[in-house]
Amino acid sequence: MALWDCRKTIVLHDNRWRCDHGWDIDLDDGSSNYHIYNNLCLNGGLKLREGFYRTCENNVLVNNTLHPHVWYNDSDDIFRSNIIFAPYRPIQMREWSEVIDFNWGVC
Repeated sequence: MALWDCRKTIVLHDNRWRCDHGWDIDLDDGSSNYHIYNNLCLNGGLKLREGFYRTCENNVLVNNTLHPHVWYNDSDDIFRSNIIFAPYRPIQMREWSEVIDFNWGVC
């Protein structure tokens, strides 16, 4: 069912993002089927909440990190090969996802 409303993958790549009052990239409330890569996030980091099939790779999260919030079991999310500047900031995580690996932290 997660792919019923978004059958083609939404791609966010090669962008520069900055948010001073929230997250630079904020996938909230069931946002599913995303490929997020080669982005520069300058302040707010990356938030993934309650979705499926999201791959985030080769992003640089300056002054921030990944914010995994309330992931579903078996969400098939992937967070790999990113550069982060702070430890992960999970909220209400029951299980981690498919792959969270090969990230480099400057913390």
